Amino acid sequence: MNSSNVNVSNSNTLTPAITVSGNIFMANGVRWSPKGVCYQPTDNVDPLSDDNLAAITELLNPDTQYGLLNLGINCIRVYQVDPTASHDKVMDLLSKNGIYVLVGTVNSTTAIPSNTTSLPATTVARVKAVADAFHKYENVLGFSVSNELLDSNDQTNYGLVGIVKQLKQALQSHMKAHSYRAIPIGCCTRDDPSFTFPATQAYVCGTAEQRMDFIGYNCYRWIVDNGASPPAGALNAYYALYHHFKDFPVPVMLTEIGAQCVNGRGWSQIPYIFGQQDVSSTPPHSKSANMADAISGCFAFQYYQHTNNFGLVEPNHSLNPSPVTTSNGVNGAGGYLALQKAYNAITAFSGNASGAPDIQCSSLTGNPYAGNSSSGGLATAITVTLTNDISNPVRKITFNYSLQAQPSANDWITAVTIEPNGEAQQFTFPQGTQAISMVYEASSQWYQGCQLRGANLLSIKNGDTIHGQWIEPNGNGTCTVD
Repeated sequence: MNSSNVNVSNSNTLTPAITVSGNIFMANGVRWSPKGVCYQPTDNVDPLSDDNLAAITELLNPDTQYGLLNLGINCIRVYQVDPTASHDKVMDLLSKNGIYVLVGTVNSTTAIPSNTTSLPATTVARVKAVADAFHKYENVLGFSVSNELLDSNDQTNYGLVGIVKQLKQALQSHMKAHSYRAIPIGCCTRDDPSFTFPATQAYVCGTAEQRMDFIGYNCYRWIVDNGASPPAGALNAYYALYHHFKDFPVPVMLTEIGAQCVNGRGWSQIPYIFGQQDVSSTPPHSKSANMADAISGCFAFQYYQHTNNFGLVEPNHSLNPSPVTTSNGVNGAGGYLALQKAYNAITAFSGNASGAPDIQCSSLTGNPYAGNSSSGGLATAITVTLTNDISNPVRKITFNYSLQAQPSANDWITAVTIEPNGEAQQFTFPQGTQAISMVYEASSQWYQGCQLRGANLLSIKNGDTIHGQWIEPNGNGTCTVD
């Protein structure tokens, strides 16, 4: 289902309704994934209303060199729409050109507040109104009911997960009551693994009626200069995403990608996201994986240049846009042509559906995300392999564990000690383990390397390998698990 530069009268030929099957999207019985771009010319102004027909028509004209159509996309993400406006002409034109829409259902005044303890009636009314306006268009990929609502490491904010799920259920019931098509409903979250990895598990635990239908993950961890080969760190960062999401029962999209880079954005992550090349964990104990087994496509952020300097084309909103060539002194910053080349190389959607079972919800230190123990510790003893990807000047690496949720210095128990790049060792962490850490000695000082807690700890299974890592010269690293 590669996006093609054609305009035909039968819109259903190019945009059959998208359905969810396990952890992938389907269109006419074939896997489909978004090759998308975020499109919001002006904040809080509906870009899909029929008032914008002339602009959309020109951007979908093959003669518009740097338009939307020539970018090779099959989907756009919009953040705010006006449910009272007419959208028939624009949505039909997008459909005729093979382009779906991920529709944001709230705006700045109706989004769930970060300090609320209950679901606001104004938010419910708003998302229902958007569904009433857009349900009839088969090229609606899905409805996003929140974006980056969780934005700190304050654990009390996890209560917002339950409120977002209530909103999803309210919208789902509304659509069923009106016999609307079962359009997928999801939410988008920021990339903050220690906080949002557990939150995404909370969003997808429970029955199909309770959980989100998809997860959007806004991710800027691929930082590779235009024309440069991806370093092991970038591949490992994407492998960590694969490992976290590979057993999710719903599709996961990267709903924003495209970090700013010193020499501009080369969009070298696209082949990895779509499974043309494997991602891998950090050598020397590396493992490889097809990221498309866990991730269903992506959205480049963003089409028009704004003050944040993430644009592909200049914000003149003219009928003939020009590419962003410099931004903050960076040449080729936007990378329109690089993204176009990368997207046009994706002609089929690879990867295997996970067939993952439902994730059971439980309570972990009062937070409603999935785990294998209501106390926050391991429900059973787990035997894993401990290894490290650390070289000199580190002299000693020690893995410790604690049976306390908030351990003090005296609460840590030594598991194993390994030399830098030393032979891997097996260890059985006992039932009730609530934290695992790796520390290392360098220059006669001890440093905290990494820790596994909460959902990241509870995701470990018998037979897994924990890789201790660090960031030179003495910063915290990551403990990857595979």
